[in-house]
Amino acid sequence: MPRRPLVILLLALLVLVLGACSGDDDDGAADILDTTPTVDPNLVVQNQPDPVQPPVGTPSTPEEGVYEMFVEGAAFYGNTINVTLGQPAVIRVANRDQQTHNLRIAGLDGQYDTEDDAVIEPAAIEPGTTGELGFAPAIRGAYTFRCDYHPGTMGGQIIVE
Repeated sequence: MPRRPLVILLLALLVLVLGACSGDDDDGAADILDTTPTVDPNLVVQNQPDPVQPPVGTPSTPEEGVYEMFVEGAAFYGNTINVTLGQPAVIRVANRDQQTHNLRIAGLDGQYDTEDDAVIEPAAIEPGTTGELGFAPAIRGAYTFRCDYHPGTMGGQIIVE
């Protein structure tokens, strides 16, 4: 076989192999799974318990998606939070008190201590430490939260609009 047709044949095979290996348009980047919750603006949170603590201090406003609250004198300060529907938020609680506290959000069922609750990490915020909780509401309404260590006196609301 003459040399020229062999080179052409090899080049053609190389083009076919390279074409088969580059069939997508993502330049080899990994696929990203979209885990954003489906937001339904027509659904509303229902059956939430009333907050056990009245609003204290000014409502917490986000700074780069982080809502800051603190605990002092067995009370949450900045215990009303307004969150935009579908926007992820981080709730950060600094414990300035002498007791251990936490923050638990009642889930969509409106009951505490059930599977759909959200609890701050760490689950026990020791004096002088801070805890955080990621929250990405997919349903608008008022979510109630409390301190499990002081459920009858410490709490607040997250209002999703």
